[in-house]
Amino acid sequence: MAPPRTAPLAGFYFFHFGLLGLLMPYLPLYLQARGLAGPVIGTLMGLLMGAKLVSPPLMGMWIDRRGDLLLPLRISLLATLLAWVLFMQARGTGAIALSFMALALSWDATLPAFETLTLNRLGPARVGLYGRIRLWGSLGFIVAGLGGAMLLTGPMETVQRMPAIGLALVTGMVFAGFLQRSPARMPAAPAWQSWRVLLHRPGVAGLLFALFLLHLSHGPYYAFFTLYLEGLGYDRRSIGLLWALGVVAEIGLFWAAPRLFERFGRRRLLLAALLLTGLRWALISTLASHPLPLIAAQILHLASFGLCHAVGMSYVHALFPGTLQGRGQALYSALGFGAGGIMGSALGGLLWSAGWRGGVFAMSALSALLAVGVAWRGIPRWLPSGLSSGEPNSRPS
Repeated sequence: MAPPRTAPLAGFYFFHFGLLGLLMPYLPLYLQARGLAGPVIGTLMGLLMGAKLVSPPLMGMWIDRRGDLLLPLRISLLATLLAWVLFMQARGTGAIALSFMALALSWDATLPAFETLTLNRLGPARVGLYGRIRLWGSLGFIVAGLGGAMLLTGPMETVQRMPAIGLALVTGMVFAGFLQRSPARMPAAPAWQSWRVLLHRPGVAGLLFALFLLHLSHGPYYAFFTLYLEGLGYDRRSIGLLWALGVVAEIGLFWAAPRLFERFGRRRLLLAALLLTGLRWALISTLASHPLPLIAAQILHLASFGLCHAVGMSYVHALFPGTLQGRGQALYSALGFGAGGIMGSALGGLLWSAGWRGGVFAMSALSALLAVGVAWRGIPRWLPSGLSSGEPNSRPS
């Protein structure tokens, strides 16, 4: 369990990702029951990813300009609650689309701000504990998914319960966010570390490009994994269990993260995680028709998402100190989850339409291996020590 003093942090992740676990499988069913056409539903689902290109950078700039975490976070949380209420009450395609757009933009702005808050609460010496807090998000995702399966399946009328369940999750997220009492002002960054100068610092471009390639490799997984397995003859119950296995493995990794950080260090963990990510996609591309390799591939979700995310967050915290942390989190969210995920889905869609189904995940494996090369060349071994100094070009002797 999360340490008692970090329980409100864990609570936020539980409700935030619980909402994601509700929306991903059940929002299309709800929108269909409300009479929306297929293209409109597809567009609204795309907003969940596309909003990451817009709201996190704006939130990051706001936080860094003010040097303030709590006020931007609380305003975005209240905007999310208001947008959800409007979404519940909306009638007609236009009103539903506009309210959902407001929801996506405000909701996607909350996570980068809260990630910054969490890492500041932990501090550099305890950043490895991030995983044990973040695992509550994975638990929330599972609980919401399983709860939705019990409450929302069956006759179409039961899908109408989805907004009320979502309102409970959003309210819990807002409550957890307002419980935070961290210092309102961010520590100041050294004068030489301006926004543009920092982008040219050793390791920054390499890390961001590696994370972009990592999330590009995940795009086809989120878009086509279920369809791919159905085409191989797996039933939906088995597919659902395979999805859940990945999240369970991720939770185990988050729990073990502090010991892994202490023993191996950030750089080796990132390189190992990216190599295992490439192996995962290669197994799915070539051996998914066999249950055992497919199970092994899903267990590797602990590396491709869990370990990569934990290490990536640690690097962002080190590379974007002080008042630059808001923009660091925004870049990670926008370039990784946003641009990387969207491009991966788009490229996967082209290969899928061309009939090269296994090639979709071969492309993912190639992207992950390219990320290994980028991280190897672009993230110096001395980076963690070098950036702890206040001088722009300091390097340990």
